[in-house]
Amino acid sequence: RKAEALREGLRSATKDPKEFQALNERLATTYARISAALRAVGDTSGGLHYERKALGIRERLYEDNPADAIR
Repeated sequence: RKAEALREGLRSATKDPKEFQALNERLATTYARISAALRAVGDTSGGLHYERKALGIRERLYEDNPADAIR
């Protein structure tokens, strides 16, 4: 969760669009990892919450730049 707080803070502070995109990608990965950890300890509700946060970021990244999507 420290990574989550750090990445959210960095994302809020950046003014560079490319850096903002890169931070969003890393934040989505962090959310997905938190989701996996929560699900592993039986917190499916918490895991789903974080997976939705990751998905939301990834959907916005795709909408902004569909050519960059991993196929």
